[in-house]
Amino acid sequence: MLYIRHFIIKNINTKNSPSYIYMKITLTFFAAAFITLLSFTARAQDDEPVYAKSYMSIMSGVSFPRGLFASNDYSNYMSGYAHRGSTYALEGAYYFYKNLAIGGTISFHDQGELTSANADSLAAGYTASYHADNSTVTGVGRYHYVSILIGPQYSFTYGKFIIDLRAAAGILKVYSKLQ
Repeated sequence: MLYIRHFIIKNINTKNSPSYIYMKITLTFFAAAFITLLSFTARAQDDEPVYAKSYMSIMSGVSFPRGLFASNDYSNYMSGYAHRGSTYALEGAYYFYKNLAIGGTISFHDQGELTSANADSLAAGYTASYHADNSTVTGVGRYHYVSILIGPQYSFTYGKFIIDLRAAAGILKVYSKLQ
């Protein structure tokens, strides 16, 4: 037992041993974390109320169309033929009085390209609707929509969170190309 203890202490004290290097990294990490935690300022006694500040944010993600927007049924005029695609947005708010702001969003959504099955469905629908012998539909480009929305916004704090209530109105442009 004494021999094992002597072996461990001897190897830890060797500056090139992995145990010594690991111990040194661990102690450095904990010292840095402790110093970082001490550097934060406490604001518990502030008398001034905290108001929301103007902001701007960039968002991106993936959209998964559902319902009639994703449907490819020609007989239903509300079918959107939309597919999974990417979404990008720029959002922001300018606070002009305490928690009252004007907020806005500009967003771009890509709903994919028409597949050959979608084009065949549209061609069959055109042929039936117009009593034609045949029709050909070719999808060119992708299916996109862009929205620009603006409106009033009110923000209130709930614990550490800021909750925004916004009513927005604006323009929505949907476009795709069919031949």
